[in-house]
Amino acid sequence: MLGACGVPEPKYEVQDVFSAMHVVSSKELDSGSYQALRRQYGVFFDYYTQEVLGLWTPSDSVTAARLNFFNKRNRFVYERLKGADKVLKLQTRDLGKVLAAWKKHLPSDSLPLIYAYYSQFSNYFTLAAPVERGKVAVGYSVEMFLGDTFTGYRSLQLPQWYGRFTRPELVPPMLAMAYLNYLYDSSNTRNNMLGEMIYYGKLLYATATLASWMEAADIAGLKKEEWKWCLEEEANIWKHYLDAQILYSSNRMEYGRYFIEGNETKGSGIPEHCPPMIGRWTGYRIVEAYMKNNNGLSLRDLMLLNNPEQILRESAYKPK
Repeated sequence: MLGACGVPEPKYEVQDVFSAMHVVSSKELDSGSYQALRRQYGVFFDYYTQEVLGLWTPSDSVTAARLNFFNKRNRFVYERLKGADKVLKLQTRDLGKVLAAWKKHLPSDSLPLIYAYYSQFSNYFTLAAPVERGKVAVGYSVEMFLGDTFTGYRSLQLPQWYGRFTRPELVPPMLAMAYLNYLYDSSNTRNNMLGEMIYYGKLLYATATLASWMEAADIAGLKKEEWKWCLEEEANIWKHYLDAQILYSSNRMEYGRYFIEGNETKGSGIPEHCPPMIGRWTGYRIVEAYMKNNNGLSLRDLMLLNNPEQILRESAYKPK
């Protein structure tokens, strides 16, 4: 099957740790069963129990006991989502398209291994982590991408802003963004607001390119009316940065509010009801303008270009 970019979709498999945990929750998980899970899912399973769940210990028997207790406590949730195969199909429906686009735009970067798991409604975003034999795993928590109509989110009192990122179809671009960040974060210097802005802009631009059938607003976690507001107020947003002399600030306490998740960007001089994460949005607009002026540049070259001032200068970004 051809992806949206005209490249054949590669073969891939989603390692379903979620369903495996559901299966073992119906019985006592002893050390033998725990070791079987480790063999099945490799190094990632240790990462999952240690970093995601915080249950890993140097003792296999103790870790197995902790995991057994965790599964018993969450069996109700597993049962409610026991049709996980249908959920997974919806969440990963467009994954082949993203992987095909990755092969086209970033051919020198190998494709990651893909995992779906359960985190007890605590792992808000996707992750990327090194695993065996030089491979990288990307993963996501199945129960965190059930759509904003899932009533459990309200009863669990998750942050209100998280509803921006719960749509099942966001899983493929979010996995791509996590992998991009894993590969290129260390190649980018972010020692001031401009550096932070450009890096987020590159991540969003690259992800929107890999998931070209989706609106950049959706990937960014902005509502369409918020994106429209930012376009209409673009010149004023830029003027605010300049008037506040914040663009080259290295004090994260000063500029952090322009990047954090939420439902509004708040602060002195910022209009009331300003959409959230406008620093990320501005970064995207600068990078978008830069790439229009450098249309022969590959995504990899863009991600490796560690010169925010050059990107700003060559973008000719001056909104009016």
